[in-house]
Amino acid sequence: MVATSAMAKNASPASVVAGVIFKAATDQLSYTTGEDAKMLTANCQQYDDPAFIGSIKSQFSL
Repeated sequence: MVATSAMAKNASPASVVAGVIFKAATDQLSYTTGEDAKMLTANCQQYDDPAFIGSIKSQFSL
């Protein structure tokens, strides 16, 4: 319990945490992580929804 008390003493205020959550929720809907995700995002933006969803389904034989 001592470690938890020390962590709580140095914790960021709720307003700081809320600000980061608000920015993440309103700034952009997703975050790209890695080259494979960048390619997937580019494909998603290039094609309309039915074509993109169809390509994903075909990759998984759905």
